Amino acid sequence: MNKIEQSLSGLESYNQPQKKQYTNPKVKPFTSWDIALSALEGFGEGIIAVPNRSFEILKNSPDRLSSLTDTMYNLVTNSKNLFNNEQEYKTRDPVSTNQSTLENVINYLKQYQLDREIQLSDINKHQHMSCLSGKDGLSLGLLGLTVGAGKEIAEFFKKSFSPQQRKAYGGISGILADGIKDMNNNVKGFKHSYVDGKECYPLLKEPLP
Repeated sequence: MNKIEQSLSGLESYNQPQKKQYTNPKVKPFTSWDIALSALEGFGEGIIAVPNRSFEILKNSPDRLSSLTDTMYNLVTNSKNLFNNEQEYKTRDPVSTNQSTLENVINYLKQYQLDREIQLSDINKHQHMSCLSGKDGLSLGLLGLTVGAGKEIAEFFKKSFSPQQRKAYGGISGILADGIKDMNNNVKGFKHSYVDGKECYPLLKEPLP
């Protein structure tokens, strides 16, 4: 085949109509539904773990009472002493069942600011912060999940009314799917500490699957 024939052959193949690749629009809702079921399952495991975790917190009551006294004293005298060194947050959790809820809340807020400063990925941030809230116990854990759910609902309506956001997420269904994914990561983090009793700081580098 000479060069002219090669050129004509290439031109014919170029002019032939290309087959379009279609995607099933129902795939995303099914995936989102699976994620929602996973979140509900994790939340159910958290409820089942309530007796054991409550007993652990009750067992640590003397330490928690001592922590409450120290925290209130530092809050009055020098609030800066309430916050741990930034480097310590990378090798240990600032929230513990040995500490009072007041100290845990203060350390949690400090960690929240640090997580924003180091620009964690969305997955790491959701899992890490909800994991820390679960370490204190059921009350702070559920509060963290409730605040997280409220934030996702508010963001859903905010993004839904924005043409730019709707386009970026591929429509309302994409915005909803993203919110469900974030809530699932919140539940994963909560379960990681509250149910499984594991440390949270490794989630700063390696999120849960």
